[in-house]
Amino acid sequence: MRESRKSGAPSGRDQHAGGRGPLARQLALAATLLGFYALSLSAFWTDPSAYNWMHLVAGPALLALTALLFFETRGVFAESNHLSPAPAISLLVLVLSGVAATGGMEASPLAPVVFLLLALLASVQRIPHAALSALVCTGWSVAAFVRAGAPEDGLTQLLSLAVFYCFFSVGLGALIGFERARRRKLENVVRNLRSDRAELRAESVLGGGDEGEEPQKLASAIEGDLDDLARHIERSLYALVERLGKIVSARSCALYLLDSNGQLRLREAASSLELDARPRLAPGEGLIGWVLENGAPVVMNEFDGVRYRLPYYEERCDVGSFLAVPVPAPGSEEAVGGRVEHASGVLCADLPVEGAISPEHQQAFFMAATQVSEILANARTLLCVLMVKRQLGSLYVSSTTLSGSLRAEEIAGALLDSARRIADFDLGAVVTVPAGPTGAPTIRAAVGQGADKLMGAAVDLNGSRTGWVLETGQALPLSQNSGGSRALFHAKEKLPRFEWVLLLPFASESAEGVLGCLVLASRKRSRQGSFVLRLLELLSRQATAALLNARLFERMESLATTDGLTGLCNHRTFQERLDEELRRAQRTERPLSVVLTDIDHFKKFNDTYGHPVGDAVLRHLSRIYRQSIRDMDLVARYGGEEFVFVFPETRLARVKDVCERIRKNVARTKLREGELELSITISLGIACFPDHAATKSDLIECADKALYRAKETGRNRVCVWSPREHGEESAA
Repeated sequence: MRESRKSGAPSGRDQHAGGRGPLARQLALAATLLGFYALSLSAFWTDPSAYNWMHLVAGPALLALTALLFFETRGVFAESNHLSPAPAISLLVLVLSGVAATGGMEASPLAPVVFLLLALLASVQRIPHAALSALVCTGWSVAAFVRAGAPEDGLTQLLSLAVFYCFFSVGLGALIGFERARRRKLENVVRNLRSDRAELRAESVLGGGDEGEEPQKLASAIEGDLDDLARHIERSLYALVERLGKIVSARSCALYLLDSNGQLRLREAASSLELDARPRLAPGEGLIGWVLENGAPVVMNEFDGVRYRLPYYEERCDVGSFLAVPVPAPGSEEAVGGRVEHASGVLCADLPVEGAISPEHQQAFFMAATQVSEILANARTLLCVLMVKRQLGSLYVSSTTLSGSLRAEEIAGALLDSARRIADFDLGAVVTVPAGPTGAPTIRAAVGQGADKLMGAAVDLNGSRTGWVLETGQALPLSQNSGGSRALFHAKEKLPRFEWVLLLPFASESAEGVLGCLVLASRKRSRQGSFVLRLLELLSRQATAALLNARLFERMESLATTDGLTGLCNHRTFQERLDEELRRAQRTERPLSVVLTDIDHFKKFNDTYGHPVGDAVLRHLSRIYRQSIRDMDLVARYGGEEFVFVFPETRLARVKDVCERIRKNVARTKLREGELELSITISLGIACFPDHAATKSDLIECADKALYRAKETGRNRVCVWSPREHGEESAA
């Protein structure tokens, strides 16, 4: 007794009724084309000077063929799709008609085009269709041979043409088909390996870099483990499918598994025919999709003569028997009769003989499906071990990188790189709080969607979630991330809607307080486990320690390079910067000016009002100086009440204008210190490279002499050094 199918399963007749219709239409169209073909040959074989009704009919017929070809063949050759017989015959009709009209195969210059067209059609036709094209050309040559009176010397030529027709169509078609099948098989293998590897990793967690020898060794070891795991899964599943196909004498045995998009993808297959692994199946689509959706097997021992198109074949074929069983999802228990509660794939096979599937075959498939589930479960377990190893290795690399960074920008970038190796997110940002009492928290680094618009932006402390975390020093619980209208950073941000947001503060137990915040967001609901969240918390603590070290380094660097009273660069920093700028000026042959300035009668301030007032005068002038120059310029405290300016790439006339503006600004601005209102004036001396001096010491000496000249000639003025008799200077 033959078993047709399980109750409720879709049948081949239900899904593919009317399968003979397209074939009938193709045959009818081909017959019509052959009629046009015979008509055109009769017309063009007639004496061209004697036009008759056949010419009038054949011309429009060929134009109709041209229009048909345009719609039938567009995109076929570019995409290497299969071409049906009708448009192929149409092409041959056009070319052969042209050959007939220009002298036949013996004399026509278009004769080679026939062989080129056959070769081209062979690349986009199946072998039987290519043979049909060769048969059409052979029939045309036979008709020409008969019309010429069947000469004895023409028989050899006719046979030669027939052989060439077969070679250029069937022979080349077979070679191209073999090569295409071999390439497709290799592509499927490569695609499966890449897919396995991609599914085993969320992303590349440990990449290269200048992180030392040990992290690189660890990265290479883990990458090698993932590759080995992917290859092991590939070999195990293929061996199982191949062995199962031999047991049931299947024409093809295939394993479909759900991919990350929830669609069935052909994972492994053993077949005697050419397969197509590209189509994806949605749950419930066709027989295989029905098995996945319902978790029940399907057995079909007869197809009632319907040519059924299985998804792993490129075209319909004669199927005698078909068997498909669900692959249990990990943790899903198998019920009686091969049914499962949750399926993760489908194991199926087709046989050319009807009634060939026995209960023993079904039992073998049930056992094989369970074995597939166990292989995948073991692979997931090993993957978890590798991922833990990978994430711990990433944490080690992060610790090494963060501990070696002394700049906030470097720490922010390294932190996001490390976070991406541990967790999946669409947007990541690092916010830092300025060390001083002034200034707003800013986004130091950002990656992902909308990151380019966030870099350097200030964070709204009152109207954003990040501001709340910075104010409270508490991590934002995941349960608070859903709903609400609060912005992530500031009210003007234009970011996509995120389903998952995690904010971790860099909270220090010292007087520094909260140093910043790590922000991670995803458009999908989080699948991060508790282990990943703990790793991110450890990462934020490492970042806190690194930012504390960076602040300490900045303070030490500031003490070493900054004057404590005025906040300007100190004398040592001035000497180092002047060396750099002078070398650049010598290399680029651009001007460089040095200006020395001194407070007029500064000793009088100290003697009359005391040293605190003198210090206030110095701080007052330093603020004016700092506001009066460009970012590329330098102002430093030279010593005592003397200050020095360095103006790179600035001509002397421009420097004189700037110095005069500074002098007038100082004289115009009153210093109010308590009840005192003090007027201050300064004198300035200018020296320029290369006009006045070529070395640093000579440049400073010339500026000093110019300053001395300004004081000698009345103070509150700007003087430029100029070589005159006995080294005298002239007032500006």
